[in-house]
Amino acid sequence: MRLNRYAMRVAYDGTEYAGWQIQPNALAIQEVLESRLAKIFNAEIRIHGAGRTDAGVHARGQVCHFDAEAVRFPAGIRHAMNGMLPTAIRVLHAWKAAPRFHSRVSAVGKHYRYVLHTGAVVSPFQGRWVWHVPSLSDPEGMAQAAERLIGTHDFLSFSVNPKRVVESTVCTLHACAVSRSLRDPNRILIDLVGDRFLYKMVRSIVGTLVRVGQGRAQPDCVAAILAARNRSAAAQTAPPQGLCMWRVLYPPREPAAYAERLVHAAARD
Repeated sequence: MRLNRYAMRVAYDGTEYAGWQIQPNALAIQEVLESRLAKIFNAEIRIHGAGRTDAGVHARGQVCHFDAEAVRFPAGIRHAMNGMLPTAIRVLHAWKAAPRFHSRVSAVGKHYRYVLHTGAVVSPFQGRWVWHVPSLSDPEGMAQAAERLIGTHDFLSFSVNPKRVVESTVCTLHACAVSRSLRDPNRILIDLVGDRFLYKMVRSIVGTLVRVGQGRAQPDCVAAILAARNRSAAAQTAPPQGLCMWRVLYPPREPAAYAERLVHAAARD
């Protein structure tokens, strides 16, 4: 039996969903997508995502792939999917993938963005996608702390579940940038580009950066946190709603070059 491999780039508002991966007692993004694909292909379809997002976390550029016996035009897949999906989930692009393409294994990096709102009041049109932190007084200190995280380090202290079995807790961050949005000065953007990320690593880093921004820690605290290799050394985990899986990187795009361009462009958003 010859199977055809397809891939999709998906965006979603994760507010009402139990994350990406199928859950036994809650609705997840994967389940919604698979149920619609089953109607298009008249068969059970299992999709594989580039990464798992937690409950309440969003995605602008999640990538997934799946195999199907039937042949469908990618543009038709996108059109049919968006006609059936809830408005919080959209297929932005679909394509016929190479047989060996794997949305997770083939990826060379990921870009996550976390958004803080520092104004006195958050608009109801923004509240689902930001962490409201009106007490933030030192974004420059946050940027200094973030810069100290760039490079290859053991990020065990920034992993919420250290007992989870992983190959290694060593990751490389090519970018960890804090910038103020030029469009809305109340929005602080935290962009991280890395080769891989541990469970809740981004939200753990953001929690520590916010502690620095509130004046409750110094920028150089991150060195001691990394060295401790203990989750209790870092700050609270940031809430999910401010986090978005922004982009998954595949060859020939290189994370280091992408990160360099990102630093110059992020504040324009």
